[in-house]
Amino acid sequence: MAFLLCPSLPALAETWTTVYQNDFASDPGWVTDNSQDYYWDSNMQAYFARVRNDSPAYHPNRYFYKLLPEGLASFNLNWDMKVTRDEWSSCVPFGIFDSIEGVMTTSPGQNLFVIFGRSDPGRLIGLYARGTSGVAYDEGPKNAWSVNTWYNCDLIYNADTSTARLTVKEAEATTLLCTVDLLVPGGFTNDLKYLGGSLDGVGDSGYAGFSQWAVDEAYIDNVLLQTPEPATLSLLALGGLALLRRRGR
Repeated sequence: MAFLLCPSLPALAETWTTVYQNDFASDPGWVTDNSQDYYWDSNMQAYFARVRNDSPAYHPNRYFYKLLPEGLASFNLNWDMKVTRDEWSSCVPFGIFDSIEGVMTTSPGQNLFVIFGRSDPGRLIGLYARGTSGVAYDEGPKNAWSVNTWYNCDLIYNADTSTARLTVKEAEATTLLCTVDLLVPGGFTNDLKYLGGSLDGVGDSGYAGFSQWAVDEAYIDNVLLQTPEPATLSLLALGGLALLRRRGR
Protein backbone atom coordinates (compact mmCIF):
# COMPACT_ATOMS: atom_id res chain seq x y z
CA MET A 1 0.00 0.00 0.00
CA ALA A 2 1.11 3.58 -0.56
CA PHE A 3 0.57 6.07 2.26
CA LEU A 4 0.27 9.71 1.25
CA LEU A 5 2.21 12.42 2.98
CA CYS A 6 -0.04 14.97 4.68
CA PRO A 7 0.13 18.30 2.84
CA SER A 8 0.94 21.49 4.66
CA LEU A 9 -2.14 22.94 6.36
CA PRO A 10 -3.23 26.43 7.41
CA ALA A 11 -2.03 28.37 10.42
CA LEU A 12 -2.90 27.92 14.06
CA ALA A 13 -6.36 28.12 15.65
CA GLU A 14 -8.09 25.85 18.14
CA THR A 15 -11.84 26.24 17.70
CA TRP A 16 -14.25 23.33 17.33
CA THR A 17 -17.95 23.02 16.62
CA THR A 18 -19.57 19.79 17.74
CA VAL A 19 -22.01 18.57 15.11
CA TYR A 20 -23.01 15.35 16.87
CA GLN A 21 -21.98 13.56 20.07
CA ASN A 22 -23.44 10.48 21.74
CA ASP A 23 -22.17 8.01 24.33
CA PHE A 24 -25.28 5.81 23.83
CA ALA A 25 -26.25 5.89 27.49
CA SER A 26 -29.78 6.17 26.09
CA ASP A 27 -31.44 5.29 22.79
CA PRO A 28 -30.03 7.64 20.11
CA GLY A 29 -33.05 7.20 17.87
CA TRP A 30 -31.07 6.51 14.72
CA VAL A 31 -33.09 5.71 11.60
CA THR A 32 -33.02 2.14 10.27
CA ASP A 33 -35.09 -0.01 7.95
CA ASN A 34 -34.28 -3.16 9.95
CA SER A 35 -34.69 -2.79 13.70
CA GLN A 36 -33.80 -6.46 14.28
CA ASP A 37 -30.29 -5.99 12.92
CA TYR A 38 -29.63 -2.34 13.82
CA TYR A 39 -30.60 -1.09 17.25
CA TRP A 40 -29.49 0.47 20.52
CA ASP A 41 -28.41 -2.23 22.99
CA SER A 42 -29.44 -1.06 26.46
CA ASN A 43 -27.23 -3.61 28.23
CA MET A 44 -24.10 -2.64 26.31
CA GLN A 45 -25.06 1.02 26.08
CA ALA A 46 -23.83 0.96 22.51
CA TYR A 47 -25.33 0.74 19.03
CA PHE A 48 -25.51 -2.77 17.54
CA ALA A 49 -25.10 -3.49 13.82
CA ARG A 50 -25.55 -6.88 12.17
CA VAL A 51 -24.49 -6.70 8.52
CA ARG A 52 -25.71 -9.54 6.31
CA ASN A 53 -24.05 -10.23 2.99
CA ASP A 54 -27.21 -11.62 1.40
CA SER A 55 -28.10 -9.08 -1.25
CA PRO A 56 -27.98 -10.54 -4.79
CA ALA A 57 -26.84 -8.36 -7.69
CA TYR A 58 -25.25 -5.87 -5.31
CA HIS A 59 -28.41 -3.96 -4.41
CA PRO A 60 -28.38 -1.86 -1.24
CA ASN A 61 -29.67 -3.83 1.73
CA ARG A 62 -30.27 -2.20 5.09
CA TYR A 63 -28.96 0.93 6.67
CA PHE A 64 -28.72 2.92 9.90
CA TYR A 65 -28.04 6.62 10.14
CA LYS A 66 -28.31 9.95 11.90
CA LEU A 67 -29.32 12.79 9.58
CA LEU A 68 -27.11 15.81 10.24
CA PRO A 69 -28.46 19.37 10.22
CA GLU A 70 -26.26 20.37 7.28
CA GLY A 71 -23.61 19.03 4.94
CA LEU A 72 -19.98 18.84 6.10
CA ALA A 73 -16.77 20.31 4.69
CA SER A 74 -13.72 19.51 6.84
CA PHE A 75 -14.54 17.29 9.80
CA ASN A 76 -13.21 14.94 12.44
CA LEU A 77 -15.17 11.78 13.26
CA ASN A 78 -14.18 9.74 16.30
CA TRP A 79 -15.86 6.56 17.52
CA ASP A 80 -15.28 3.24 19.27
CA MET A 81 -15.89 -0.05 17.48
CA LYS A 82 -15.97 -3.65 18.68
CA VAL A 83 -16.58 -6.45 16.18
CA THR A 84 -18.05 -9.54 17.84
CA ARG A 85 -18.66 -11.67 14.74
CA ASP A 86 -16.59 -11.59 11.57
CA GLU A 87 -17.19 -13.95 8.66
CA TRP A 88 -15.42 -14.10 5.34
CA SER A 89 -16.66 -11.75 2.61
CA SER A 90 -18.52 -9.38 4.89
CA CYS A 91 -17.73 -6.09 6.62
CA VAL A 92 -19.08 -3.40 8.94
CA PRO A 93 -18.97 0.09 7.36
CA PHE A 94 -19.26 3.37 9.28
CA GLY A 95 -18.70 6.93 8.16
CA ILE A 96 -20.17 9.93 6.36
CA PHE A 97 -22.16 9.78 3.13
CA ASP A 98 -24.55 11.77 0.99
CA SER A 99 -27.46 9.33 0.85
CA ILE A 100 -28.74 6.13 2.42
CA GLU A 101 -27.42 4.07 -0.49
CA GLY A 102 -24.19 6.04 -0.84
CA VAL A 103 -21.74 3.85 1.01
CA MET A 104 -20.43 1.10 -1.24
CA THR A 105 -18.74 1.02 -4.65
CA THR A 106 -21.80 0.44 -6.85
CA SER A 107 -23.54 3.63 -5.72
CA PRO A 108 -22.97 6.92 -7.56
CA GLY A 109 -23.05 8.77 -4.24
CA GLN A 110 -20.17 10.53 -2.49
CA ASN A 111 -18.86 9.19 0.80
CA LEU A 112 -15.97 8.61 3.18
CA PHE A 113 -16.12 5.60 5.44
CA VAL A 114 -14.21 2.90 7.27
CA ILE A 115 -14.75 -0.85 7.10
CA PHE A 116 -13.80 -3.64 9.51
CA GLY A 117 -14.09 -6.92 7.63
CA ARG A 118 -12.44 -10.04 6.27
CA SER A 119 -11.31 -11.09 2.79
CA ASP A 120 -9.09 -13.87 1.44
CA PRO A 121 -5.84 -12.36 2.85
CA GLY A 122 -7.38 -11.94 6.32
CA ARG A 123 -9.04 -9.35 8.53
CA LEU A 124 -8.73 -5.78 7.31
CA ILE A 125 -9.36 -2.16 8.23
CA GLY A 126 -10.11 -0.20 5.09
CA LEU A 127 -10.60 3.48 4.27
CA TYR A 128 -12.85 4.09 1.28
CA ALA A 129 -13.86 7.30 -0.51
CA ARG A 130 -15.97 8.18 -3.51
CA GLY A 131 -15.31 11.77 -4.49
CA THR A 132 -16.37 14.01 -7.34
CA SER A 133 -14.04 12.40 -9.86
CA GLY A 134 -13.64 8.80 -8.75
CA VAL A 135 -13.00 6.19 -6.08
CA ALA A 136 -10.03 5.67 -3.76
CA TYR A 137 -9.29 2.90 -1.26
CA ASP A 138 -6.44 1.88 1.00
CA GLU A 139 -6.11 -0.24 4.11
CA GLY A 140 -3.90 -0.98 7.07
CA PRO A 141 -1.94 -4.20 7.65
CA LYS A 142 -3.89 -7.45 7.53
CA ASN A 143 -4.94 -9.25 10.70
CA ALA A 144 -4.09 -6.30 12.94
CA TRP A 145 -7.37 -6.40 14.87
CA SER A 146 -9.25 -9.06 16.81
CA VAL A 147 -12.89 -9.79 17.57
CA ASN A 148 -14.32 -8.80 20.96
CA THR A 149 -11.82 -5.96 21.36
CA TRP A 150 -12.70 -2.26 21.48
CA TYR A 151 -10.88 -0.02 19.02
CA ASN A 152 -10.93 3.76 18.78
CA CYS A 153 -11.20 5.12 15.24
CA ASP A 154 -10.32 8.68 14.33
CA LEU A 155 -11.17 9.89 10.81
CA ILE A 156 -10.07 13.35 9.69
CA TYR A 157 -11.06 14.98 6.40
CA ASN A 158 -9.49 18.24 5.21
CA ALA A 159 -11.66 19.83 2.51
CA ASP A 160 -8.89 22.29 1.55
CA THR A 161 -6.60 19.49 0.40
CA SER A 162 -9.18 16.69 -0.20
CA THR A 163 -7.16 14.42 2.09
CA ALA A 164 -8.38 11.96 4.70
CA ARG A 165 -6.50 10.25 7.52
CA LEU A 166 -7.69 7.28 9.56
CA THR A 167 -5.99 6.34 12.82
CA VAL A 168 -7.04 3.19 14.69
CA LYS A 169 -5.90 2.32 18.22
CA GLU A 170 -6.83 -0.20 20.86
CA ALA A 171 -9.32 1.76 22.92
CA GLU A 172 -8.11 0.76 26.38
CA ALA A 173 -4.39 0.29 25.77
CA THR A 174 -4.12 3.14 23.19
CA THR A 175 -1.87 0.85 21.14
CA LEU A 176 -1.63 2.11 17.55
CA LEU A 177 -2.86 -0.42 14.99
CA CYS A 178 -2.59 1.58 11.82
CA THR A 179 -2.69 4.95 10.11
CA VAL A 180 -4.11 5.17 6.60
CA ASP A 181 -4.00 8.29 4.41
CA LEU A 182 -6.16 8.78 1.35
CA LEU A 183 -6.57 11.42 -1.35
CA VAL A 184 -10.28 11.81 -2.16
CA PRO A 185 -10.55 12.12 -5.98
CA GLY A 186 -11.86 15.60 -6.74
CA GLY A 187 -12.99 16.17 -3.15
CA PHE A 188 -16.71 16.33 -2.37
CA THR A 189 -19.38 18.46 -4.04
CA ASN A 190 -22.48 16.76 -2.59
CA ASP A 191 -23.79 17.45 0.89
CA LEU A 192 -22.39 14.83 3.29
CA LYS A 193 -25.35 14.77 5.68
CA TYR A 194 -25.69 11.14 6.75
CA LEU A 195 -23.69 9.69 9.65
CA GLY A 196 -23.92 5.91 9.87
CA GLY A 197 -23.66 2.87 7.64
CA SER A 198 -25.30 1.20 4.68
CA LEU A 199 -24.41 -1.79 2.57
CA ASP A 200 -24.55 -2.95 -0.98
CA GLY A 201 -23.81 -6.63 -1.40
CA VAL A 202 -20.06 -7.06 -1.11
CA GLY A 203 -17.61 -9.89 -1.65
CA ASP A 204 -19.17 -12.70 -3.64
CA SER A 205 -22.84 -12.05 -2.99
CA GLY A 206 -23.46 -12.32 -6.75
CA TYR A 207 -22.99 -16.08 -6.47
CA ALA A 208 -26.37 -17.36 -5.33
CA GLY A 209 -26.17 -19.45 -2.18
CA PHE A 210 -22.40 -19.21 -1.88
CA SER A 211 -21.70 -16.42 0.58
CA GLN A 212 -25.18 -15.45 1.65
CA TRP A 213 -24.30 -16.83 5.08
CA ALA A 214 -21.66 -14.14 5.60
CA VAL A 215 -22.49 -11.99 8.64
CA ASP A 216 -20.56 -9.39 10.63
CA GLU A 217 -21.74 -8.04 13.98
CA ALA A 218 -20.34 -5.03 15.81
CA TYR A 219 -20.97 -2.43 18.49
CA ILE A 220 -20.46 1.30 17.91
CA ASP A 221 -19.99 3.63 20.86
CA ASN A 222 -18.83 7.14 21.87
CA VAL A 223 -19.42 8.91 18.57
CA LEU A 224 -18.07 12.44 18.29
CA LEU A 225 -18.34 14.47 15.07
CA GLN A 226 -16.78 17.94 14.93
CA THR A 227 -15.96 20.57 12.34
CA PRO A 228 -12.64 22.30 13.02
CA GLU A 229 -10.98 25.57 12.22
CA PRO A 230 -8.07 24.95 9.79
CA ALA A 231 -5.25 24.97 12.34
CA THR A 232 -7.02 22.53 14.63
CA LEU A 233 -7.31 20.23 11.64
CA SER A 234 -3.59 20.57 10.96
CA LEU A 235 -2.76 19.68 14.57
CA LEU A 236 -4.95 16.60 14.26
CA ALA A 237 -3.26 15.58 11.05
CA LEU A 238 0.01 15.66 12.97
CA GLY A 239 -1.44 13.64 15.84
CA GLY A 240 -1.36 16.56 18.28
CA LEU A 241 -4.83 16.45 19.86
CA ALA A 242 -6.95 13.85 21.60
CA LEU A 243 -10.60 14.65 21.01
CA LEU A 244 -12.58 12.16 22.98
CA ARG A 245 -12.48 11.18 26.63
CA ARG A 246 -14.27 7.86 26.67
CA ARG A 247 -16.49 6.94 29.57
CA GLY A 248 -15.55 3.85 31.59
CA ARG A 249 -16.86 0.52 30.40
